[in-house]
Amino acid sequence: MMNVMIVEDETIMRLALTTLIDWGSNGFRIVYEASNGYQALQYIKENRDIDIVITDLKMPVMDGLELIDELNQLDGISPHVVILSAYDDFGFVRKAFKKGVNDYILKSEMDPNVVLDLMCRIKHDCEVEQTMSKQSREIFNGERIRLKQQTIREWLEIGVNPQLEPSNLEDLNMRFEWTNITVSVIRVEGLAEVQERYGSSIGKFVSSVLKSIDQVLTEVGTGEVISCNPYEYVVLLSFRTSSLIYVRQSISQILDQIIFVLREYTNLQVTIGVSELCEELRQIPEFYLQARKNADLRFVINKHRIIYPEDARHFLKQSGETLIGKEQTLLDALKEGKEQSVLQELDKMFTLIKRSASMGNEVLRARYMELLMILVKFMYDNGFVNSQEIKRIEDVYQMAWQIDSAERLQTRIQTWFYSFFKR
Repeated sequence: MMNVMIVEDETIMRLALTTLIDWGSNGFRIVYEASNGYQALQYIKENRDIDIVITDLKMPVMDGLELIDELNQLDGISPHVVILSAYDDFGFVRKAFKKGVNDYILKSEMDPNVVLDLMCRIKHDCEVEQTMSKQSREIFNGERIRLKQQTIREWLEIGVNPQLEPSNLEDLNMRFEWTNITVSVIRVEGLAEVQERYGSSIGKFVSSVLKSIDQVLTEVGTGEVISCNPYEYVVLLSFRTSSLIYVRQSISQILDQIIFVLREYTNLQVTIGVSELCEELRQIPEFYLQARKNADLRFVINKHRIIYPEDARHFLKQSGETLIGKEQTLLDALKEGKEQSVLQELDKMFTLIKRSASMGNEVLRARYMELLMILVKFMYDNGFVNSQEIKRIEDVYQMAWQIDSAERLQTRIQTWFYSFFKR
């Protein structure tokens, strides 16, 4: 339904227009009648939903040409104007055309079919214009989102161009400040379940995760998120203050809300690694790597939580060391067959292995492989396994590379070990 205003100083002419056609049945609604341009202008300023203005040219107080001038100067308002004219108004009509008006109705020839055809054409043109505007906005917004994500990826990988101006962030509609930035890496747990649930529709999964996280960031008014792959997402947060207490509280609240939303609406469990506070955009690649390393600690610190820099520092006081040369006490306990001593020595080995976390997951897994090698060699040398059981040992090695939790891997190693040792 299009809203129509009639501006005419002659009452009989206004009445003729309002009764000339069945406005409502044809998708129009006459919402206001004014007797001069000034009344019409005041109404439009307060009610910005007028789609079509049908106006006379010669009126007291403010004529039609003056009204057209005023309408052209209003921000965000562009009703379609149709002028009412007489044969002797040619000079006024020509001026109206110069001001952007294209449609007119001759007062002496107000045939219902002619007027209705004109109004329906205007309605159609307006609908087409609105559709094109919507499509243009969607294309523009889509391109801006793509460019924003590309820009953030470049920041993470190669850093921020020193020539970047604050206006560039505004152009991309980034919810971002220039200083006091943190990088958070979100890791999705249960990869096999996700793959099984979504299959070839993994793109929908990524879109759902991004929308859920972006909803939280929109509500708090800060931060941007991108997807690195279906199982890893990066959130950049920035704050106007450098107060560590305020920043930490804000980060905790935002990330806790993200964890809640992902759990409730997408049925996901995640672990989040958080970086230190960056003072400048150029530090982002360095702090991105820090956040990723902290997220990697999920393998040993426990999943489904937020791992802050101080958590990582506390855990990584000592770097990992190879187990080779440190296994003798464990082997002695195994030879003596003392179950309690074996358990104690295995725990010591597990503790030593976890200290390798600072060197990355590959090194960490290699340490577990070393422990498996030590145990397998002992069991083979002492008759617990034979050549026919080597296949089972290979299965254990495959299992060790697939498990994504140190605790689960330790449990599996212990279970496998006792399956032979208890025979």
